[in-house]
Formats: sequence, C-alpha cells, structure tokens
Amino acid sequence: MERIKLIIVAVLLAIAGAVIPTLIVMYLSIERAINTEKTHLSNISDEVIERAENTAAAARKALYELGEIKNTDACSPAHLNAMRKIAIDNSMAVEIGFFEKGFLKCTIWGSVKSNVSQFTPDLITPRGFGASFNVKSLLRNNKLLIAFQYDNYYILVDPFHFVDILVDPSIQIALTTQKGQLIAEQNQPDMKLVNQYINDHQQVDDKIIASSQSESGLVATAVESREVLYTELRKELGLLLPLALGISVFIIGLVIYFSQHRLSIAGELAAAIRNKKLTLCYQPIVDLKTGQCVGAETLIRWNRPNNESFSPDVFIPVAEKHGLISQITEMVIDMVIADLGKLLAVDRELHVSINLSANDIHKGQILKVLEAKLATTFILNSQIWLEITERAFLELASTRETIKKARELGYIVAIDDFGTGYSSLSFLQNLELDILKIDKSFTETISTDSVTSSVTPHIIDMAKALNLKIVAEGVEETAQADCLIAKKVEYGQGWLFSKALAVDDFIAFYKEKNKKI
Repeated sequence: MERIKLIIVAVLLAIAGAVIPTLIVMYLSIERAINTEKTHLSNISDEVIERAENTAAAARKALYELGEIKNTDACSPAHLNAMRKIAIDNSMAVEIGFFEKGFLKCTIWGSVKSNVSQFTPDLITPRGFGASFNVKSLLRNNKLLIAFQYDNYYILVDPFHFVDILVDPSIQIALTTQKGQLIAEQNQPDMKLVNQYINDHQQVDDKIIASSQSESGLVATAVESREVLYTELRKELGLLLPLALGISVFIIGLVIYFSQHRLSIAGELAAAIRNKKLTLCYQPIVDLKTGQCVGAETLIRWNRPNNESFSPDVFIPVAEKHGLISQITEMVIDMVIADLGKLLAVDRELHVSINLSANDIHKGQILKVLEAKLATTFILNSQIWLEITERAFLELASTRETIKKARELGYIVAIDDFGTGYSSLSFLQNLELDILKIDKSFTETISTDSVTSSVTPHIIDMAKALNLKIVAEGVEETAQADCLIAKKVEYGQGWLFSKALAVDDFIAFYKEKNKKI
C-alpha cells in the first residue's frame, strides 16, 4: 500500500512538474508582454509631453520677442516685417497677428479689414499667457488651430506640432487638459475611453493604456489594442518556453530519481536487515579524570554493495517509517553480544550504550527482547546503557513507563543529545534517569566565547542537582576536556579520544587505555 501511495504521489508530482512550469511561464510571458507594452506606451506619452512643452515654450518665447518690438507704428510695414521675421524663425507658427482695442488689426499677411474679435482664452497660465483651442486662421479657415496670446499678440500653431512624434499606426495619442479638453491627437483615439482612463486610471480589457502629466497640467495618453500583445507574446514564449521545458525535465527527473530512491531504499534496507548486512561501530567513552575506557556507544552503519555508505540520519527515519526499526535494534543487541559478550563478562565496570528509537520506547517491547537475549549470556543488565532521544518525550506517559521498568530491571537509562529537542527541566524532574549526555553542539562551545558557551555550565549544574552522571559528546580539544573536568563531568567521548571503531580496533583501544587484559 505504501509503495502504491508513493507511486501515485510520484506520478502527480511528475505531472505537476510538467504542467506548473509551463503555466507559470505562460503567465509570466503575458505579464512581461503587457508590462513591456505599458512601458512602451508610457515612454510615448512622456515623449508627447516633452514635445508639447517644447512647442509651448517656443510659442511663449516668440510672444516675448513680439512684445519687445519697439519704435514702430502698429501694423506699419516695419511692424509687419518684424512679425514676419519672428514667424520665419519659429517653424511652428502658422500665423502671427496683432490686436488693437480688442479687434484684429493685422497679421503677417497684412492689414485686416474685417471685424475679428480678440480670442477668448480657454486656458491662462500663471505667467499670463492665454491659450485658445479650435481657432481658425483667416487664410486656413478649414483647419482648427491653437492660438497662444500675450499682450496684444497671438501666434497660431498647428495642434499636430504637439504630438508630432513617430509612432506605429496602431497606437493612438491624445493630448488633453486635466479636464479632458482635447488639444491634439494622432491616429484618432477614442476620447471617451481616454477621459475615462484619465479620471479613474482603470485599464480596459481590450486596450493597453498609459498616460503622463506635465507640471503645467497637460495630459498625454497613449492607447493600443491588446491584439498587438500576440506578437510580443510570441517573442516572450519563444524565449521562455525552452526554459519551462528545461525546468519541467529537471523536476520530472528529480521526481523519478527520488521516487526510485524512496521505493528502493526501504526494500534494500529490509533485505540488508534480513541478510545481516548492517555493521556496528563502537565509539569509546572514557573517564575524563583517569583517561580509562569505561564503555562504548554503538553506532550502526549500512554500506551498500556499490560501496555507497548511508548515514543513520538517512536510513533510520526510513526504518522508523516502514516499521523496520525494531528489527535494527534487535540486530544491534545481537551484534553487541557477539562482539563484546566475553569482554563485558570479564570487566564488570565496562558498559555498552545502545540507542533506542522513540518507537522502541513507546512500545516497550524492547525490554522483553533484551531480557530474552541477555539470559543466555554473562552480561549484567547494569552493563547495558539505554540511550533515548528527546523525541521519545512526545508521548510522555509511555516513555515514563518504559524508563521505570528498565531501571527496575537494572538497566542504566541515559537521555541522548540533551538540549536539542523537546525536553525541559520539568521532564527531567518527572523522569527517573541515570545519565545525561550533553550534545556536541554544546560541548564544542564550552571553551569559547560563543553565545551558547554559557548554556553548557547550566546544563551541567542542572544534571548535578538531579544526581545524574554526565557524558559529554563531541569532545575534540584538550581545552574542552579540561573545562569539563573542572566542572566535574564524569565521562566524555569524541575525536580527542577516538573515532568510532570496528570491534577489533575498539578492543585494542580498550586494552591500551585500561592495561587490564
């Protein structure tokens, strides 16, 4: 059933690995295409604003120059020539004229006989310039122009000068006031749509719109149909789909690899247990004061046929998940009896520490297994240390019951890797333990100025207050050992003394340190 579930999950992950990257790429492509077009339209509207401001500035400059015409009679040949010169110097000027007493008196074309009233400004700038939209020239009365006025002069400008930039015919441009009055346009924009966007800045489903506003109150809006996205989208997809394909292949490959790995590792582990392919190493535990070897911690190893070595951190969780952990614990007990049974029978002060899983502790069946296996040996129960991890405390009631029975039977109970998991002082006070093992992460800081260096002495003091003996794991430096001795820590293990050893090497180490056998 577990295998079927794993296969189903693998298939679903493979499908997700193929589909999700593609969907993400499509989404990103659309977003990139939209953002690219928005940026393009925004740049166009900025350019229109710049063009309009420059045109208006040129008109103001020309009006200033007209106001500087001196020492000539109004509309005299000299006056007309001066106006014509300014018109020639300003290519945007369609017409320049002069008002007197509210009526048009002359233009660059000559004197005017008809009664043309001075234009009513649609807009007056803070500097006193007036702008009138939709004005007709006397000579070009078929085209609506913009009139800039200052004092008695005016300049007529073709509105197209304000939006005279090079754009694709698919892009519509509108230059308006803040109130939405059209000043100039290119490619016939939908003014209802433009004004709606100026008011609420909401995009329309079938259009892409961007606008820019000048300090003087001009608003340039650029509009484009979303159909142009198809071209841009094809470009984006052409760039990103290969990436999506690569990601999909990579994810599917990972799913296949890890699925095969998970499908096979549990089966291989079960076969290794059946065929007794797991090996045991022993890391010496020494008396810190005397330097004698007083015991060893068992460390299980799994070396596969292809010389690949699996760390217990990898295969022990698999064993726990697939119900194999109890078999591994039993195998460890068998190997301890076979490897060190005679040595333990000779030296009653020597002990072996066996790691129990949370499952072993919660079920408590391991105690019956131990009793049955040790019954045929000369090993004392007190020579077996049972190491439990803090994970066992998640089910405190069953843990307490197993510990109680173990101590009643004479086993020594140690808490392993203290300070890295779920335990607290209240747990230690409520559980009858014998040994506290300090995790190497605390041991390595005891002789340093690190933040956790102050924690280790508190752990030691707490253990002493509870009458627990202490084993410091991960002792690698003499300075650490000296600090531990000063704190009256009884035992230590780590590379300062020895790495984990094969059984023959451990026995040799034991004999060398103890000089008894």
